[in-house]
Amino acid sequence: FVDPERDPLQAKQAGYRYAGNVLLEYQGRHQMADQPDENALTNALRKVLHVERKKVYFLTGHGERSLDDTKPGGLTIARKALENEGYLVAPLNLLIQGTVPKDAAVLIVAAPKKPLLSTEVQTLKTYLQNRGRLLVMLEAFEDGGLKDFLAGYGVDLDNGIILDVNQVSQALGLSAVMPIVSQYGPSRITRDFQNIVTIYPMARPLWLKKDRPDLTLLDLATTMSTSYEKLGKEWIKAEKAGFDAATDKKGPFTLGAQVEINLPPAKPAPGAQGQDAAKTYMVVFGDVDFAANGFFNLFGDGDLFLNTTNFLAQAQEQITVRPAGKAQLLTLRTGQIWALFLTSLVWAPLVMLIAGVWAYRRRRARR
Repeated sequence: FVDPERDPLQAKQAGYRYAGNVLLEYQGRHQMADQPDENALTNALRKVLHVERKKVYFLTGHGERSLDDTKPGGLTIARKALENEGYLVAPLNLLIQGTVPKDAAVLIVAAPKKPLLSTEVQTLKTYLQNRGRLLVMLEAFEDGGLKDFLAGYGVDLDNGIILDVNQVSQALGLSAVMPIVSQYGPSRITRDFQNIVTIYPMARPLWLKKDRPDLTLLDLATTMSTSYEKLGKEWIKAEKAGFDAATDKKGPFTLGAQVEINLPPAKPAPGAQGQDAAKTYMVVFGDVDFAANGFFNLFGDGDLFLNTTNFLAQAQEQITVRPAGKAQLLTLRTGQIWALFLTSLVWAPLVMLIAGVWAYRRRRARR
C-alpha cells in the first residue's frame, strides 16, 4: 500500500492522477479503479488478474510525439495512463515492421512531422479494411502526409489554425491559440462530458463531408462561436492575431471527429448462410497537445484521450469521466460578476465597518 500524500514521488511515478483513484498492480500488470468503492475495485481486480491484455501501438519514424519524452509536449503521462487502464503500450515503425501487428487493439498516430511514405499510408488503409481501429492526432500546419488519406474518409484539412478570445479563456489565463471546447457530440466517447471543458493548444479545424453513404461522420468536439481561423503563417510575422473579417473564417469549428466506416460484407464460411456486415472506426483530432504531458491532467483533456482509446479498443466499460480533484468551470454573466464584486468587496466590508464604528461608539458611551 502506498499513500500518495505521504509518498508523492512514488505515486507520481506510478501514474497517480487524482485523489480517489486506486491503482492496482499485480505481477507487472496495472489497472486503475476510478473510485474506492466495491464495484470499481472488483472490476479492477478482475482485469488486473486477467493475463491477456489489449495492445495499443504508437506510430514512430516520422517525428511523432515520443512516449518517453517527459517534457510538456511528450506523451509519458498518456502512456502511463494507458498502462494503468490495463493496456500494453508499444511503438510501431511501419518501415521496419511492414504491417500493423494482428494483436493491435488500437493504432495511434500522434502528430507526425515528416510525411508517411505511400506504402505506409496504404498499410493504414489495409489496417482499416481489416477492421482495425485508428486514432489520428494532428497539429496546425503539419499533416504528416495524411491529408489525402483523411479526405478519403470524409475529413478535409486546410492550412489554418484556430484562435479564440473570450471571457472564459481569459479567466482561465489562456492565450488566443488555446481554444476551449464545452460542446460535444452524442458519441459514446463524450456522452458523459457535461459541464466539462477541454483545451486544444495550437489546433486546426476539421472539415467533415457528411454526404458519404459508406461513412457516418460525427462531431466529437466543437469550439465556441467566438473562435476564428487564420490561414497560413504570414499573420504571425506581422503580429496581427486579431480577427479579420476579410480573410478569416468564423467559428464554431470541429476539432474532433468520429468516423464510422462501413466495410464490404465478409465472405461467409463454407456451409454458412448470409453475410456478416462489418464496420470499423477512426477518430481524428485537429490537435495533439491536449493529450501531451502539459495538458493531460487539465480539466477533461486526459479523460477525452482515454475515452477515445477505450472506445476504439472496444473497452466500453472503461469509458467514463474520472471523478475527484478536477477544477470545474464557473461561467458568470456580467451582472453576476458585478453582483459578486459589490457583495464581497463593497457591501460586506461596508457592513463590517459600520458595525465596528457602531460598537466602538457604544463602548465609548458607556465609559
